[in-house]
Amino acid sequence: MTESNIVSHHGIHLNAEGIAFLEQGRGSTNAVGLKQGSPFVVKLASSKRHCNHMIPLTSPIPNDIHWDLFRSLLDDPLVRAMLPIPKADGGVYYVANQPNLTMLLVLLSKMSSPIYSVVVPMSTLTGPSIITELQNTNVQPFVVTDFEAKDSELIGKISQAAVYLPRKIVFSGSPDVALTPSCKRITTTLGDAKFNLHDLVALPWEQLGATVVRKFMRREWNARA
Repeated sequence: MTESNIVSHHGIHLNAEGIAFLEQGRGSTNAVGLKQGSPFVVKLASSKRHCNHMIPLTSPIPNDIHWDLFRSLLDDPLVRAMLPIPKADGGVYYVANQPNLTMLLVLLSKMSSPIYSVVVPMSTLTGPSIITELQNTNVQPFVVTDFEAKDSELIGKISQAAVYLPRKIVFSGSPDVALTPSCKRITTTLGDAKFNLHDLVALPWEQLGATVVRKFMRREWNARA
């Protein structure tokens, strides 16, 4: 095993031939049916040994009814931020509180098949512990809730570091929190009357997320696929 085979986080990694491998708790797999094993070994910067996602990459293709509803949600900035794929920008977002927001965040987090919750109140965390979380994977967003205006400086410090780390982060809380340019303020319409909340809850989010990951690894994903 050479040094170049060691990666610092779980998630999607490309080998020398450009083939994508998904590294997670029980090993790794590719999405194109190759029998060759992954060349990667994950060694986290922290002492943490547990991977927090078990994305079922071989999950069946979702029913058209579910997939079509999911596609109709893809224009929503929060849905895009929570997709279980590597970030395409700084990957740092803030969404203001609205009715049912925490429930919606939990629903969306299921796309990355979390083993333990990734929607966590800020009162249970510290700045350093959040930075540690952001080093663990590139396919599972981390969500920190309950920020208030007095926490603006903390969000600023975390945001500046987070843009250089592999994991996306979504902050939520009071609308009057001041943000630095490295943190993008986003909105969501998932709680609006045009969406039936029961329909959203009923969606097979793990299966949808696995399909997104599989398409991304095969270079078939364009957010409107």
